[in-house]
Amino acid sequence: MHWVQLLPLSACSCLYDIASGVSSEELRVASYDACYQLFRFGIPENIGNSPVSVLVLANNNLGGCIPGSIGKMGKTLNKIILMNDNLTGCLPPQIGMLKKVTVFDGSFNHLQGALPSSIGNMKSVEQLDIAHNSFTGVVPASVYQLPTLQNFTYSFNYFTSEAPSCAAIEVVSNGTQNCIPDKMNQRSAKQCSSEVARLVDCSKFKYGGNGREMALH
Repeated sequence: MHWVQLLPLSACSCLYDIASGVSSEELRVASYDACYQLFRFGIPENIGNSPVSVLVLANNNLGGCIPGSIGKMGKTLNKIILMNDNLTGCLPPQIGMLKKVTVFDGSFNHLQGALPSSIGNMKSVEQLDIAHNSFTGVVPASVYQLPTLQNFTYSFNYFTSEAPSCAAIEVVSNGTQNCIPDKMNQRSAKQCSSEVARLVDCSKFKYGGNGREMALH
């Protein structure tokens, strides 16, 4: 099984080909210095070339966005943990190509915009955690139509509504501290009218190398 674990970089035994795109059977171990150089500018744009099945990049100050090339990992990736990485931008629609992923954790970042409906194509996901971000808009019904979903955590965002079918599906979920009317334990009116709560048009962004986001003109 191919796997990469970087938790955290300060204790890094970094597996090199996650950033180099090398798809060799034998993973090569880099030094801390090399690891820092590879990841200090964010998740590499060519992350999709990696054959890993488990990707843990939690608790690192990576910054930048999640590159769309991550969708190319759909045939191998089983778990992805991007918790507390200072990630920004929108969640790319290519996330829906990760049909073998059982655990997706992108919590405690600065991700924004609408949650892409393509997330409903992640047919194997059991644990989905996007809490403590700045997502806005509607929680898409496609999330609750995932056949294996057991736990969905989307608390501490700025969602303004849920698709009507969401409430009827038996999935353990936590949607506290959003901006959903008539739902208990939501944010204040002041928080829900703040700048960070405004809907972001993700079509205005494209993503360059090393996961950096660039506005389209």
